[in-house]
Amino acid sequence: GCKIQATVRKTMIYKFKQLLSEGRVYVMKLFSVVPNQGSYRATRHQFKLIFQFRTTVRDAICDFIPKFALTISSFTEILETKEDSDFLV
Repeated sequence: GCKIQATVRKTMIYKFKQLLSEGRVYVMKLFSVVPNQGSYRATRHQFKLIFQFRTTVRDAICDFIPKFALTISSFTEILETKEDSDFLV
């Protein structure tokens, strides 16, 4: 029921570029789970996924996961945000 950031390192983009597309659901195996810390976090989830060379990805069908899940913030909310300046808006 929440979003989690996933990262594909530049050196492995060639492997996953054709396999992944926005709005799809996937089953993934053999990836790393690390704390989501530092600057430029794309989600507020405490962890993020890191794709490895051995990571496998396959399409899945799942109707209860939303296809697109944007979170729109109001301008006022953005201006009032002080507690977590490392989070991307």
